[in-house]
Amino acid sequence: MKIYLSALITLAICGMILAGSCKHLTDPNWSNIPTDTAGVNTPCDPNTVYFNRDIQPLLTSYCSVPKSATNAKGCHDGITKKEGVNLSNYTDIINTGEVRAFKPSSGKMMESILKGEMPEINWPQLSAAQIALLQKWITQGAKNNYCAECDTAGYRFATGIVPLIDISCKACHSGTNPSGGILLTSYTEIIKIDTAVLRRAINWGNTTAPQKNMPPSKILMNCQIDNINKWINDGRKNN
Repeated sequence: MKIYLSALITLAICGMILAGSCKHLTDPNWSNIPTDTAGVNTPCDPNTVYFNRDIQPLLTSYCSVPKSATNAKGCHDGITKKEGVNLSNYTDIINTGEVRAFKPSSGKMMESILKGEMPEINWPQLSAAQIALLQKWITQGAKNNYCAECDTAGYRFATGIVPLIDISCKACHSGTNPSGGILLTSYTEIIKIDTAVLRRAINWGNTTAPQKNMPPSKILMNCQIDNINKWINDGRKNN
């Protein structure tokens, strides 16, 4: 009995020691680590910048373009990883891009963008509004946030189609050497595209070749595809 009690006391003491050893000192930078909320099915707040809807498509289109006929060297995609920076997914954007939550002018990615070093000079440039969008996302915590709400009026050309093309497609389809020889910088250019070709491209068709899909490397959200199809079905109006 004494041996049994002695063993219990020893275990209790060890437990107290171990419990005390699990207390970590608070890291002053911990509060700046972005919260991962990917996959949460939440309505879209008009004042919130969402990673899945706004940021990843923008970086994929302008800064993380894989090698192709129009981009022989590649850039910050998952294969090329120019200068060790991969901007093709959330984790690598935060880590290799050195994104610092709540500090919109700091870190490797934002410093390069603000200095005009990214995108490269021979590639379509981010607009002031797009840079402001990136900075707003970082100011809001650089979260891996997700919204899946579908705007039923989002198929109107000016309010739905143009912003989507600007973020997801325009980088590859502008300038003097647009991908596939197709320009998407104005209404006149956009409606020149054959409807069947456009539908196939945004649905990634029956091919896995990135140069035949739009945007490359990342399929559009179902809501975005639905709105493009609604716009087409409504007569591709300049509304």
